[in-house]
Amino acid sequence: MFAAQFAAQGRRVDNAPMAKPVPRLAPAEVARIIDTAWNDKPPFNAVLLSHGLNEGQLVALLRRELTPSAYKTWTQRWRTRR
Repeated sequence: MFAAQFAAQGRRVDNAPMAKPVPRLAPAEVARIIDTAWNDKPPFNAVLLSHGLNEGQLVALLRRELTPSAYKTWTQRWRTRR
C-alpha cells in the first residue's frame, strides 16, 4: 500500500540505507566499543572519534549487539547525557 502511494507521488520506493553500514569488526573491537559507549565519563563524540564510527553506525552496532532491554536502557542514558 505504501509503495503504491510513494510511486504515485513520484518518490523512490527502494530501501536504500540512510546511514553507512557498520563495518565488520572483530569481537574484541565490538566489546571495546560497547564498553566505551556504556561508560559515563567520555563524551559521546569521543566514543565516535576513537573508534572511527559515525553516530548512526554506533547506534546500529549497539542495536545489533545488545539485548533489547539493554539497548533501551542505553538509549535512555544516552539521551540524558547529550
